[in-house]
Amino acid sequence: MTSEISTIEAMLAVGIALSVDAFQALLDFFGIGIFLNWMITFFIEGMFGWWFFSKGVKLLSKKSLLSFFLPAGIEFIPLVDMLPAITIGVISTIGVSWAEGYAKMATEQSES
Repeated sequence: MTSEISTIEAMLAVGIALSVDAFQALLDFFGIGIFLNWMITFFIEGMFGWWFFSKGVKLLSKKSLLSFFLPAGIEFIPLVDMLPAITIGVISTIGVSWAEGYAKMATEQSES
């Protein structure tokens, strides 16, 4: 199963991730983020995980584990979650997915 993430979908996902990261940074700035950001992170990472899975991204591969779950783990550290880790995770997971797709296409073309 190959990834089916289009450029438009990728841009929308990155926009959503940027918005969530900005909102979490704002909550941290006002001191509310320490209490709420872990819930927001849990929800949004679950939604992105479901979306990636539905698009055919294998989240349990070594590369995807690093690109998706490492930034997600960083988001659970108070005040460090002000970094745009959700956005970095989404961009890197999309990049890994596209690279794996291109590598698979190149392999198929070279075999035929």
